[in-house]
Amino acid sequence: MDTIRSIEEAILKNLLEKAETSMEVFMKKMRISKDNKKIGDKKVPFLIGDESGKDMPYTESATLRIQQLKIRNFIKLTDYLMISSKTQLVINMVSHLCHAIR
Repeated sequence: MDTIRSIEEAILKNLLEKAETSMEVFMKKMRISKDNKKIGDKKVPFLIGDESGKDMPYTESATLRIQQLKIRNFIKLTDYLMISSKTQLVINMVSHLCHAIR
């Protein structure tokens, strides 16, 4: 049982690391800064080709919410798969135990 728990913890740790990396890559690709940093002297525009320098906080937050929702749904799916796998493991163990008893 400890082996299963350690595997589950390793999967969870890896999943969280990948979710953080995915979010960072997404924010870099979409030109969303974590704390309104400037690159050089100019602020990086949100839209490609937009040189007006205007902030777009609603658009940025909406884009982030959508990406966070996608990541959350992926994590939920992974959790459901892990629960399903553990349930199937228990069913198989009980089945083999019943056959061994007979």
